[in-house]
Amino acid sequence: MTYSRAFQKFEDRLEEVKHLKVLGNSRVRVIRKKLVDSSFHTNALIRAATVLLSSHIQGYVEDLAELLLERAIACGKNGDIMPDTFRYQYLKGEIKALRQSDDPDKLVRAARRLNAKSDILDITKPLPSIEEDASYKDGFGNPTSTEIKKFLSRFGVKDLDISLKIYLKTQTYIAGNAVDQIIDRRTKIAHGDPSATLTPKDFLDYLNLVRKYCAAIDRSACKHFKNIGCTGFY
Repeated sequence: MTYSRAFQKFEDRLEEVKHLKVLGNSRVRVIRKKLVDSSFHTNALIRAATVLLSSHIQGYVEDLAELLLERAIACGKNGDIMPDTFRYQYLKGEIKALRQSDDPDKLVRAARRLNAKSDILDITKPLPSIEEDASYKDGFGNPTSTEIKKFLSRFGVKDLDISLKIYLKTQTYIAGNAVDQIIDRRTKIAHGDPSATLTPKDFLDYLNLVRKYCAAIDRSACKHFKNIGCTGFY
């Protein structure tokens, strides 16, 4: 099966998560000349792997977004291949400043920033090169299955529920739930919850489901962009 460059990078990232999981199964009795309880050792590593997996889910989705934009720009088609929801996210900071401020200086500065980005508004010309400005990613920071779908809809990748069912079939719900459970545990771990953990077996099950979910996202998003004439994802 061929996946995008973004997903191939995700696969590489998962190796360190798998490494932590394997370490969690190892029997370590002494670390730094201190007796270590086996269950404590396993629990600590699984919790670390959970946080790492969560960060890699977000990293993958953002890498995919960069790749989709890169290929949309490279294909040279008119800007209407990207929806206005993308333009709004890209210009949101300037629009917000214009709507919320009454200060003349702030308004003019916001207008100048908006004017500097105004090429994106012309849908009769190819998309301008904007890869260096990551403002189109703003607001994406909690990569649950719902937020991933919402984020990719900015790029016109809609009806993901339908596409995911094609690739995941009967595992559609449990794969999306696995992503949500990893993110939920990451949040609890970040807030110091000692009970937010998994057994090594359960973690491996979640890891496999997360990979399947991201693979289905990859195929769905790339298929959408290939259908509108973009290539070079692999």
